[in-house]
Amino acid sequence: QMKTELICVDIDGTLLKNDKELSEEVKNSLTSAYNMGIKIALVSGRMPSGVTLIERKLGFPCIKICNAGTFIMSGNECLDSCYLDKEVMLKIYNVYSPKYNIPLWIFKNEKWYVTGIDRYIEKERVDIQTEPRLTDINSLYKGWANEFGPNKILFGADPKIIQEIVDDLNERNLPEIDIARSADHFLEIFPKGVNKGTAMHRVCEIYSINPENTMA
Repeated sequence: QMKTELICVDIDGTLLKNDKELSEEVKNSLTSAYNMGIKIALVSGRMPSGVTLIERKLGFPCIKICNAGTFIMSGNECLDSCYLDKEVMLKIYNVYSPKYNIPLWIFKNEKWYVTGIDRYIEKERVDIQTEPRLTDINSLYKGWANEFGPNKILFGADPKIIQEIVDDLNERNLPEIDIARSADHFLEIFPKGVNKGTAMHRVCEIYSINPENTMA
C-alpha cells in the first residue's frame, strides 16, 4: 500500500487555469490533502514572490520550488539553491541582448533584475504581482564580485527570435548550462543538471521522503 507523503504540483497551466485563476475544486482537493498530513510542493519556473502568491491563495504553507528548481524554500527560509556562473550570464547577455535588442531577465534568490523593460516584462509584472529591478548588467556583475551568479536567466521575445537563440546555443553547446522553452516566447537558462525533477528529489532528501511516496 503506497502512502502519499508529498504532492508536487506545477503552477501555470496546471494548478492555475489559463486566466491565472485558482479553481475552488483544486484548492479544496489540495487543502484536504494538506489536512491529512501530506506535504504540498509548488513547483514552478516562477520566482519566489510569484510562488508565494499562490501559496497565499491556497491558504496553507507549501514547500516552494522556485526559479525552475534552482531555489527551494519553506516559509521565508531557503532550503537549497544552485547558481549559474556570473561569466556565463555576462557572455549570454553580450551575445544576444544587443543583437536582438531584447532585455535579459535575471533571477537570483528572491530578486528579479531586468536589463530593460518591454511588453513581456510588463505582462509578467502583472501576472506575478512583482516589480523587477532595472539594472545595468556590468554594475550587477561587478556588485556580485564575491558572490554567486544568478539562479537562472531568461529571454522573453518573439518566438522566431527565441528559436534562433535556441539554435545558436545548441550549436555552442556550453557545458555549464541547460536550456528550456517554457513557452513559445520564453527561453530559460539554468545551471547544468538542475531542473524541477532534480529539485523534487532534493525535497525528498531534505524531508526524508521516499520518492515512491510522492505524486507529481
